[in-house]
Amino acid sequence: MMGACLEPTPQMGPFTVEMRGESFLLGCHRDHLAIAPDHEWSIPIGQLPALVAAFDQVRAHPAYVAALPDAGRAPWYQIELREQRIHVLGLGRAYLGDDSTRPYKTVEVEYRHMQLLQEEIALFAPGASA
Repeated sequence: MMGACLEPTPQMGPFTVEMRGESFLLGCHRDHLAIAPDHEWSIPIGQLPALVAAFDQVRAHPAYVAALPDAGRAPWYQIELREQRIHVLGLGRAYLGDDSTRPYKTVEVEYRHMQLLQEEIALFAPGASA
């Protein structure tokens, strides 16, 4: 399946979504999506509602719905709050770019990890209990 860039909703703020065969690309300007080599990325805690809205858009798409039976087992991962940023390690492949020429960052997340990622990140929402 070729990528399908979805129209961002107003609730998604700075995030964009591109649906693919077995994964989606989460995109955003480097001011809101920081990435490190391979499998680490982070967002400011203030962007959590926009990220959840992007996840909701993914989960409502037919490509995601079709992939649900293949949930699979998640790899090792860690999600934590440090310095007012939610850091995700192990769920999503970060694509590095040259900040001087490409300020837009991208993380690829497999559909089979989507539910776990959304549930874990939701624990950082105001009023959520661990």
